[in-house]
Amino acid sequence: MSSKSNAEVTHAGSNKPPVLSAGTVSPEVLRQFENTCQSFFHNKEGLEPKDYVTRIAGSLHDPLISDWYWTGQAAFDVLTFEDFMKEVRNKWLSNDWEQDICRKVLGTKQAGAFWEWAVKVWSLNTLLHGMPAHLNDAGLLNQLEANLELWLSRACDDERINEVDLDKWLDKVKVIDEKKRRERQQQRADVEEAAHSHLKWNTTSAGLSEPSRRYNTF
Repeated sequence: MSSKSNAEVTHAGSNKPPVLSAGTVSPEVLRQFENTCQSFFHNKEGLEPKDYVTRIAGSLHDPLISDWYWTGQAAFDVLTFEDFMKEVRNKWLSNDWEQDICRKVLGTKQAGAFWEWAVKVWSLNTLLHGMPAHLNDAGLLNQLEANLELWLSRACDDERINEVDLDKWLDKVKVIDEKKRRERQQQRADVEEAAHSHLKWNTTSAGLSEPSRRYNTF
C-alpha cells in the first residue's frame, strides 16, 4: 500500500480562493496556502475579515482536514484567519515542527555559495512568522553572520562590512562572496595551466635529452 501523497496548493486566479489538495501537509505548503489566501482576500472586493475563514472552508480538499473543519465550524468561523491557521498547524503538523525548523535556522552553517545558503535560511525563517521562534531582520542578520564560512567572514571583516540593514548586508556580502569565488576559480585555473605547462616542458626536455637509439651496424 502506497503512502499518502503530499498536499499541494493550486490557484486558478487572484479573485478565486486557492485549493489545498488532499495529502500530507508540511510547514512549507501551509505557508504557501496562507500567503495565497491572503492574496485572494486582498483582491476579493467586499470580503470582510470576519468572513475569511468561512470563505476558504471549501478550499480544504483533504477529507480528514475538511471533516475536522466542519466538525468544529462554529468555533473556527469566529477566529481570525491567522488564528485559524495556527489551529491548522497545531492539528496537522508534527508536535515538534516549529523546533525542527528553528534548529535548522540556528544550526545551518554556510556550505557553498553564500546567496543560495542565505536564501535557504531566510525561507526557513519565514515559516516561523508569527511565532516566538521567528527571527526579526536584526536577529536573522546576526545568525547568518555567525554562520558564514571562515574565509568569507574574514573577507567581510577586511572590507569593514558593518551594515545593520539586512538587505544591504546581504547585497554586500553577496558581492564579496562572488568576487572571492571568481578569484579562487581563476587561481585554480592558473595553477592547473602552470602544472600542465610544466609537465609539457618536462616531456619535451626529456625527449630532446634522450640519446638516439638509431645507430649504424656493420
